[in-house]
Amino acid sequence: MSKKPSKTTQAKGPQPELAQLKGVERLILAGDFASASARARALVQRFPDHATANRMLVDALYQAGGRGAATLAAHQWAQRRPNSHEAQEVLFQLAMEGDYAVLASRALERLTDLGAATQRFHADPAALAELLQQPDGSQATLTDMQQFEIGKLHLEAQDYAGAARILDGVAVTPARNNRVLALFHLGRSAEALSAALDAWQQDPGNLFALGWALQLRLYRGDEGGARGLAVPLAQASARRIEDAQAQLGALLLIREDQAAWDAFERTNQATWIGEATGTPEAMRLLFGAAAASRLGRGDQARALWKRALARHPGLACAQENLAALKRDGVPPAYPALFEVGQVVPLGVLRGYRQN
Repeated sequence: MSKKPSKTTQAKGPQPELAQLKGVERLILAGDFASASARARALVQRFPDHATANRMLVDALYQAGGRGAATLAAHQWAQRRPNSHEAQEVLFQLAMEGDYAVLASRALERLTDLGAATQRFHADPAALAELLQQPDGSQATLTDMQQFEIGKLHLEAQDYAGAARILDGVAVTPARNNRVLALFHLGRSAEALSAALDAWQQDPGNLFALGWALQLRLYRGDEGGARGLAVPLAQASARRIEDAQAQLGALLLIREDQAAWDAFERTNQATWIGEATGTPEAMRLLFGAAAASRLGRGDQARALWKRALARHPGLACAQENLAALKRDGVPPAYPALFEVGQVVPLGVLRGYRQN
């Protein structure tokens, strides 16, 4: 976060002890952000209107690398304290940084009402119209997009129950997709499958939902049902990087290697390919390399894994596959594809770790 806004007057009512606040401050200065977050959260639960406790919670979460969790904490603070300049300012800063355009716009509106807005940001009507444009060509409402952004914050903070609740009934494709992910990570695979199939039926071009429906049928032991979904999935052309990633990953899971390679080749010609960056593009390249490897095309696989690492230098699966190719001299028949959390709900993994 950039410069800190000036502090506002604390809300009246019960106050934390100075020693409690100093304790959190010492933990932050020592770099123990996990402990600082836990203590600050406990203070916010006891003293929800206390500005310093809220600010410490946001700072600790942010410095721990949890920008989504920090933004969610700021949003909740701003909801509790709508007349606090500091709460709205912190939310505005974090929402802008995280590209939560609707939440940033709403925070700025509130700051304007409070007489504290600046000229830093103005909602461009063309940009707003583009934001509301959905992948299927429909127009979302501002209310739906705000709910989508709030649900996404809960998802990024790994509050899957909150995300599933907030996104329920939000009639836009990304919100439906994120609800599928939330239900999956809650271990509610039957509901996640039903939500994925519904999201695909509502928007037949939604390959993200179709790919997840295939994956969830496999996860639930229904290979025949999964193979039935592989037919339309293999024939479709992805319209976004998110769709491409889900399409390729699902086809590889069900061992439709040639179909995965053909789909990967189509993505190379897509109109959106020049805009694909970062981790999503690295995953597309990883999956393309895996299809090539399974088809025995070692040179193509090597080149694609190297490109994936250039996009995401820490991509462990690409590193592992390149090492195997170098060691064995032949492309691996079973290249690494996924991190465990992509195919096993995080709640289940936590249970394993606690046993």
